[in-house]
Parts: sequence; C-alpha cells; structure tokens
Amino acid sequence: MYNGDGSVRSKKFNKRVVSESEWHYEAYFQENVDDCYIIEYVPDGYTAYYENVGRYAGVTDRCYNGGTIINRKVPQTGDSLPVGLHLICMLASGGGLLLLGLNGRRRRAG
Repeated sequence: MYNGDGSVRSKKFNKRVVSESEWHYEAYFQENVDDCYIIEYVPDGYTAYYENVGRYAGVTDRCYNGGTIINRKVPQTGDSLPVGLHLICMLASGGGLLLLGLNGRRRRAG
C-alpha cells in the first residue's frame, strides 16, 4: 500500500481464498486513506485488473479506496513444441523464399 505521495505505507491485509482463481482482501484503517492506493504483486500465471470508482474511475494501474482488484489466471496455450523447432521452420521457410527469388531472377536474365 502506498500513500498519495508514493511513499510506502505498511499495512497487513486479511486474504480470503474463494477458489483457485479468486481471492479477496480486507483491510481496516484508523485514519483517512482516501488518497492511498494499492498495487498488486501479481503471482506467476495471473494478471491483475484494477477497477476504481468515483474520481479515480479512469485509473487502471492501481487500486484506490472503494476499488476492486481482479486477479485472473492466464490460460495455458497448450503449445508444447520447443521454441527451437519453430526457429528451424522459420529459417527453412526463409531459405526457400530466398531460393525462389534467386531462381526467378535467373529466368528473367536469360
């Protein structure tokens, strides 16, 4: 959690896990925190979306008081082929196009 001027504010949160892809945080404050905001440290395999309300409704890179942080699991692509195989295919395709281009120039020159 950060103060309005960007300095770090120490605060603990209660985290309640709803499911594998959803959890909720609760925090309780003794003083005014209207200008404070939270930036989520997103776990690997997830992405965070910030939805704010009121005067901060257009802010999407942090969460202000009354806003919501939504963490969504990034779906797996299912592509298990090694990257090297893709690189070999691209090089072979590029080489084939180069040979076609050279062959076309020879025909026009003759």
